[in-house]
Amino acid sequence: MYLSIDKRNGSVMEITSYRKPGGKYPLQDKVYIGKMDKDGVFVPNKFFFERSKKEELQAEVSRLQGELDDMEKGEKKQKKEVKALTKVVTSVSGKKKAGLTHALNHISTVEGFVAALYALFGDKKADQILSLSYYVLVTKNEALDDFWDFDMSHVHPCGREIGSSESSAILASITEEHVNEFFKILRKANPTRSKEDHFCAFGVTAFASFSNDLSGAAVCLLQGVQGQYPG
Repeated sequence: MYLSIDKRNGSVMEITSYRKPGGKYPLQDKVYIGKMDKDGVFVPNKFFFERSKKEELQAEVSRLQGELDDMEKGEKKQKKEVKALTKVVTSVSGKKKAGLTHALNHISTVEGFVAALYALFGDKKADQILSLSYYVLVTKNEALDDFWDFDMSHVHPCGREIGSSESSAILASITEEHVNEFFKILRKANPTRSKEDHFCAFGVTAFASFSNDLSGAAVCLLQGVQGQYPG
């Protein structure tokens, strides 16, 4: 592309040469962008102004996007470094905390939660639900994507890391039928106990903050796992 000035009227044009396949001679695309005044000063037209503003905006957007990408990369790098350091510390110490999760598992077993979950979901998924429940109680409502830290430092039923997408899928898969059957199993196992006899209640809003995919059924069931029957 190059500029051309019409000496007759001072018009300024951008000229871009191009070729069409099979064409013998090059063609030109001319865009009028303003004119030169009598003092030789370039006076841009409306098209040039609008295009320049658009280009400036696009450049600013690209700059901001670059900064945001750098921030995200920095956060991921920091999280990766923390995770690696945690693994090193854990491997050196060779020990995981077991007292609190052991107590929670004992309560869940005595209250019939473990048996009910095993009957509904099988060993693997039941252990995952229990681990997520213990994580919520132990960490006091940390985000689910930080479960890896809990896994590195605590003994829990699942015994491995549960990624945020996997945990969301697990909770989203819990249906109303699962919830109803869960409480039927509990009532059958303890027919003389009322809902007031149970403990370790946990609020709905605490679970709702973990995942946009967390269904009402999952919230209800997790409340049951932690000892709160629905009214």
